[in-house]
Amino acid sequence: MLVSMGLAVVYLVLEAPAIVQRIERDVGGPRFRWLLVGCVLGVGTVIHVFKRINQLWYGITEIIFGAATMYRVAETWPQGGTMATQWVAVIAGAYIVARGLNNCQEARIKSGSAL
Repeated sequence: MLVSMGLAVVYLVLEAPAIVQRIERDVGGPRFRWLLVGCVLGVGTVIHVFKRINQLWYGITEIIFGAATMYRVAETWPQGGTMATQWVAVIAGAYIVARGLNNCQEARIKSGSAL
């Protein structure tokens, strides 16, 4: 289960820009923006419920997402220079990994198996 969840997260991070561009091209304009808002609210709700049900798996998923995000940032890093947006993404990725580690630790403490 963890492997399939991890692969799904990595796939979404790597393919998200192309998927969003295709949807934007097909839907277009204000309808696309409202569709995106609805998707974010729906996914956010599902993620919230997932965290409440199993905080350890949520933390592991955050770590995988942070690592996949860093891979994507490194893949698009401009040659011969850096951009502020890449550094913001690096900091955000490190923060996501730190949150994931914190959620894993909190879950272990709650279950009585703290490291």
